[in-house]
Amino acid sequence: MGKRITLIQSSYVSWKGRFDIIGSIDGSPLFDCVSFARCGWHNRVTTARGVQWLTPPTETKGRYQQAIPKTRIAGSCAGERWRAISRAPFAALAPRLWAFYGGFEREVMLMSDMKIGFNRPTLAGNELEYIRQSLEQAHLSGDGAFTKRCHAWLERRLGAPQALLTHSCTAALEMAALLTDVGPGDEVIMPSYTFVSTANAFVLRGAVPVFVDIRPDTLNIDERLIEAAITPRTRAICVVHYAGVACDMDAICAIAARHGLAVIEDAAQALMSAYRGRPLGTFGALSAFSFHETKNLISGEGGALVVNDPDLITRAEIIREKGTNRTRFLRGEVNKYTWVDVGSSYLPSDMLAAFLLAQFENADRLDEERHAMWNAYHEALAPLEERGLLRRPLIPAECRHNAHLYYVLARTAGERNALIAHLRTNGVQAPFHYVPLHTAPAGRRYSRAAGELPVTTDLSARLLRLPMWYGLGAGTGQVVEAVQDFFRTVHSRAAATTGYAASRAMARHLAWVRSASGEVPPTPAEAATGMPLSINANALNREGSTVGK
Repeated sequence: MGKRITLIQSSYVSWKGRFDIIGSIDGSPLFDCVSFARCGWHNRVTTARGVQWLTPPTETKGRYQQAIPKTRIAGSCAGERWRAISRAPFAALAPRLWAFYGGFEREVMLMSDMKIGFNRPTLAGNELEYIRQSLEQAHLSGDGAFTKRCHAWLERRLGAPQALLTHSCTAALEMAALLTDVGPGDEVIMPSYTFVSTANAFVLRGAVPVFVDIRPDTLNIDERLIEAAITPRTRAICVVHYAGVACDMDAICAIAARHGLAVIEDAAQALMSAYRGRPLGTFGALSAFSFHETKNLISGEGGALVVNDPDLITRAEIIREKGTNRTRFLRGEVNKYTWVDVGSSYLPSDMLAAFLLAQFENADRLDEERHAMWNAYHEALAPLEERGLLRRPLIPAECRHNAHLYYVLARTAGERNALIAHLRTNGVQAPFHYVPLHTAPAGRRYSRAAGELPVTTDLSARLLRLPMWYGLGAGTGQVVEAVQDFFRTVHSRAAATTGYAASRAMARHLAWVRSASGEVPPTPAEAATGMPLSINANALNREGSTVGK
């Protein structure tokens, strides 16, 4: 069965209640035949490339049901680009759209068309020069000169006894699992709201991840729930410092000491963050960092294992070198190297280390720029939080975060998804984040949850992340403007349909649904008038109850 195309005048959509049609078709380019002012829409946006049309303006105004063959795109837009608003990949429909619109240039809103992407890797300084030097030195494999300089930088910055570059943070976590000797039937406590590598590292050893709910303020593991999840099979606690904000390490380390458990830090997002003045990644016996291109300091792919327990240093080197004592051989400590333990090939290329070293050398400048972007978002979105329309990140007083990411929490899952779609149509890529591991097929197969995890389920469904990358600069203002426009548009659309038969259907389309956080759907009067919708006060109080811990 072929794809269907429906071409509708933009104003006709809102006045005649056609959102149900748009929801059921593959694509729906909209004609701008009349002003958007009456329904609160904006048919043009200002971007770095100048004014961009969201829909093609036509010469004929006010004709609600004009035939498509008679529709002529306005001369003011001739030769300009117009955007197709689509629910599904639309490129295959291009030949048919060409027939409708003649020779006008087409622009389909695909991921590659985003004006402000979620992430963009950056060159901070000498990356290309250092790669050239690496090539000239003819040492492209692991543990070359640049790798050693990166090790030294990390050890000096963190005050750690040993840092070892790996080809990914995943690899560093797998090394941590090997070093803690977890095996079949052992349990490792961790949050469900994390990347799959946190759990996979231990599942590969036959251990069982035990998921504990997260705190509503920081989205980190709730330290108050850890002790109840400990069993005789528990071997370790693996914490995740979400968004570069520290877990309550005082409480967690005290619990681990009482029960004789190892502490492992998944610090993938936390380089240059601190807890009570102490760098994250130095609290557990082992910690793992990431230098993936989405992180603050990058090498494309890459990671590091930090070894804080001196008793584990020698074995960490062996595991990293495929289970051999090659590192000791290269230092002249043994006359030959051989297989002495389990292990794998966890070394990255020295070219990646060359790139990473240039990032390390500019770490403080990059950190300052990232905080400027984070603070710009935080200040600009404060009025929306004051009106109860969203929630901004919360940073406990004892935490020094690294501005790794900026997220907002919408009031419901439906509103979050609508906001993501609205930002996409405005050229802004703002994705959600993790799908909780306890809900995943493999999570149900290999792990167990300590309770229902209501906070994890609720907040993961309401969170979206805003673009954060070096060089974004004034782009944060465009993102904020698009977020603000979403809330203006929701209420103005509802108000514009007052008195029309379609208003009830449209209100249902835009209305909230009850979520796990306890929000109450709007009354018909609220939906019709477009007045701000209320949030359950108890839910807000609960979310803020642990701020400052």
